[in-house]
Amino acid sequence: METTMQARPSEDEDRAVVAVVAHGLIGSIGAIRLAISTLKQWDKLEPEVRAQMLDIADKQAVFVSELLADLVRGLPEEALGALEGELARRHER
Repeated sequence: METTMQARPSEDEDRAVVAVVAHGLIGSIGAIRLAISTLKQWDKLEPEVRAQMLDIADKQAVFVSELLADLVRGLPEEALGALEGELARRHER
């Protein structure tokens, strides 16, 4: 029976993962804070803007929640790729 061992990521790889994850969390928290700040002017906002801000906050909160849950379980390679893709899309906006 053949045993396969996974190589331990290097310190540089660990730092890169932490940097990517932290960047994703900072971006999401920033979007949530901006949405909440905007919603504090509830009476001055059009209903469509209110709905957009609530949607942004909700989507970003889900992203943060799922990312933290992945970290608790250990972040799989496909999740890292998806996270990097999400960060790239955010920078394009």
